[in-house]
Amino acid sequence: MANEVKIVEKTKRKNNCTIIPGDLNDFLYANQEKPLPPLIKSRIRDQALDILCKCVKPTYKETGKISETGLVIGYVQSGKTLSFTSVISLAADNDYKIIIVIAGRDILLLDQTNERLKKDLGEVKNGRRYSFYNNPGFKDKNDILTQLNNIRKPTLIITILKHQKYLYELAQLLSEKEVAKIIAKYGVLIIDDEADQASLNTKALKNSNKETWEKDESSAIYDGVISLKNTLNYHSYIQYTATPQGNLLIDYLDVLSPKWHEVLDPGDAYTGGKTFFREQITPCIKPPYFINNFKLGIFGNFHKPFENLKDEKLLGCPKLIRVIPVDEIYHPTENPLPQAPESLLDCIRSFLINATIISELKFEKLEIPFTSMIIHMHSYTSSSKKAEGWLNYILPQWSKDYFKGSNFLKSDFYNTFIEEEKVAKSGFTFDEIYNNLQFVLTNYKVHLVLAGTETINWSGKQAHILIGGIKLDRGFTVPNLTHSYMPRYSVSKSQGDTIQQRCRFFGYKKTYIENCRVYLPSDSICEYADYVTDEEDLREYLKKYTLEDFFNQKHILSLSPRLKPVRSNILSSSLVGKYLDGTKYFNPLSPAIFNTNLLLKDSFFNSIKKYKMKDGINYGSKDRTHDVFSVPLKYFEKEFLKSFLLDSPMEELFRKKIIRYFDYLIEENKSNCFIINMSQGSTRVRAIKTKTIKNKKGSELVHIIENPFSGKDPKNNPPKWPNERDLINNDKYKSIYNYNDELIIQFHKIKANCKTDKQIDGKELMTISMYFPSKLAKSYVGLKK
Repeated sequence: MANEVKIVEKTKRKNNCTIIPGDLNDFLYANQEKPLPPLIKSRIRDQALDILCKCVKPTYKETGKISETGLVIGYVQSGKTLSFTSVISLAADNDYKIIIVIAGRDILLLDQTNERLKKDLGEVKNGRRYSFYNNPGFKDKNDILTQLNNIRKPTLIITILKHQKYLYELAQLLSEKEVAKIIAKYGVLIIDDEADQASLNTKALKNSNKETWEKDESSAIYDGVISLKNTLNYHSYIQYTATPQGNLLIDYLDVLSPKWHEVLDPGDAYTGGKTFFREQITPCIKPPYFINNFKLGIFGNFHKPFENLKDEKLLGCPKLIRVIPVDEIYHPTENPLPQAPESLLDCIRSFLINATIISELKFEKLEIPFTSMIIHMHSYTSSSKKAEGWLNYILPQWSKDYFKGSNFLKSDFYNTFIEEEKVAKSGFTFDEIYNNLQFVLTNYKVHLVLAGTETINWSGKQAHILIGGIKLDRGFTVPNLTHSYMPRYSVSKSQGDTIQQRCRFFGYKKTYIENCRVYLPSDSICEYADYVTDEEDLREYLKKYTLEDFFNQKHILSLSPRLKPVRSNILSSSLVGKYLDGTKYFNPLSPAIFNTNLLLKDSFFNSIKKYKMKDGINYGSKDRTHDVFSVPLKYFEKEFLKSFLLDSPMEELFRKKIIRYFDYLIEENKSNCFIINMSQGSTRVRAIKTKTIKNKKGSELVHIIENPFSGKDPKNNPPKWPNERDLINNDKYKSIYNYNDELIIQFHKIKANCKTDKQIDGKELMTISMYFPSKLAKSYVGLKK
């Protein structure tokens, strides 16, 4: 049909791509601290090859400017750095000469990335093949010229702070006449780590709301990135992020809007959102969590399923996630706790116990010399310093009490140990652990991670406790992290991408996952569990479809009602909610599928005869007499919905959302739906509207079922029959069927009235409409067009 969209599978490496692994790429994998299993190495390399094959070629013999923007999506703490390091080493193997890595927004993250690249790529071993520069400026011009003219032609690896000053300085350096003349013939790679942060234009919303035509404004770092891109004739800009919502929702015409993408899959040892907020919760508490009947207060909405997470009833649930009680949730103004809350003390005791198990009692097996913990109180520096003051009093006092043989301290640790063993199952007795606790209590370090913090010497101590706010939000890697204490929350709706980036506790932890703990408010647990579901939806979609498909669907993303997807100032149009609320219907108007769907409908109604309600809907005429069935949702899904033929990716995505919504309804004890066979299956004439829409390829005709419903009685007041949209949910049959916010599905058999298309006109087809109860709405977001 005219509006059919071809489904394109994820682009694989093309046969004509000449990129091949070489000795520098082999060195990278051989140079890892822990040997990579062959399958993992092969997977990372294949994904890196796919990425590089989508980039510009290493040399450029044409004139004019060409650039490409791509998006690489991983999980938080899942090995994105190793992925782009693999891309860099492959690029060096294949004669790319200039690679720019835009690293963190502060020196600590920049240094972390710079040192990692030097170590993994082999600054000393491969010194003739690479030349490293960190925040280069005009002072480095002669040295860079020397390397560009070097007969060995090394690959220049430039790491740069994500700050306008350094971006402009690099752009100036590369636009110097002598330098520009040389690099004009090279294909340059720009890798933007944490590309959703700061690089995007924070003035986009302001620009889109202007009523008159005037010059657009742009934010400083965005300007710096654009200046750098404009300096280069021929380049690829590769965005790496674990939270791509911002990159996907910005204006398609923005130069930073990606045109291709790659979804990275982590190794089997990775433990991320699914581990902590799906696998480790759903065995005993399944989403969705209570939205109604919540407790209101200054701390937001605390949902009932988590209020008693430590109850004996929930012992079947692995307790990697611990709940911070409402009255212990720190806030600098709403709840400025005068002393450390018991949940924080419990977290520290748990950390010290598990640090003893991992780095002392199981060291020979795990070979983990130290462990770490994060305390993330609030973004305010004063909050971090307050927590630091608590620890600088508590830990020395515990150490004194320990060596004095305090029974009170021992009793507190014993109570924590009992809870820990329900999960850790370490095999050690309390006395074995407590007797070895002395090594950790005398060999720990508390770090206040603020602006200007120097690189941490991890090897110096057996236990590290990091306290900070924004600096611990994203990018910063905390090795061997086992415990996180994060009472931080948002008084308004949380931003999905922001809260996800705080999850430093994700990572490759499968060998000691039973020793990991995360302490959160119940609200945050609900938000994270919802985010994980939305994240998996997006990843699965992007594995199947291209970004062109995504943009053609108006940037639609699934989203928990609790969350905002991203900061609104980077969005060029208003963000709108698209709820599974009210009546929606499918539009399957490809003639090739008409007969198959009609046969499926007949077969389905033959199979549900036993579910037919005694009382049908009867308003006195054949056209207004309808059969009603009460059918299990899962039966409808399996026997009809999954086999119902559709003809566009957008409707395929809509079906997927509905199937996920069914799980949501079942959790709300709505396991059945009402199905109405309109006019007892008789055919009814309905108009098919035709309209022209414009797209990048020009224009196309689109056919739409104008309205499958008959209206209410126009002659009488009150009307003798309602609008068909309101059957059951808003008429006299609501009480007859004991209707209580169940899903209502209407089957419509239609004879098409479409004078503009002879292939459709006069043909019989069928569609279904669905009524989604407002009380159980599920949200998706997109951009207004």
